[in-house]
Amino acid sequence: MNINTNSPIIMKNLLFIFSVFAFTGCITTEPEENTEVIYEKTIEEINAERGDPCDCIDKSLLAIDLFLERMNADAFESSVELNAEFALTMQGCMQPLGHRAADLAWNQSMVGCDSFSIIREAMIMVKNFASNLKASEQASFVNSTTEEGANGVLNRLQEGAK
Repeated sequence: MNINTNSPIIMKNLLFIFSVFAFTGCITTEPEENTEVIYEKTIEEINAERGDPCDCIDKSLLAIDLFLERMNADAFESSVELNAEFALTMQGCMQPLGHRAADLAWNQSMVGCDSFSIIREAMIMVKNFASNLKASEQASFVNSTTEEGANGVLNRLQEGAK
């Protein structure tokens, strides 16, 4: 068999066939040894780590009662301070984890607890108190700046941003 090596078409075909064999030889079908299996927890597993929802509520009642006492004694000067302190009070098993489905399921499981209505009423009281405090802050700001005019408002906003 006599192959004409001067023919560019034959050379291109041979080169192509060789490239295909070389490329397929580099491909392996065996899995890599360092493959990691990523295991995601189920909603039930996530919430099981939180414990019993009713125990969580019962343990949080004392902290919430103390918070409400401080709130009713006007211990908070601003709505920002009130909200920050309430967030700290609600930390622990009542704090959302950021996993939407697990947090929704956790909240649903808390609704069935006997003392959930106490927590709900406390949250409503804090919300209303914060709204009243915010309205008072806004009225105070408007009243103090009307005498100064637009320049006074801008100056106060700049000072507040620092």
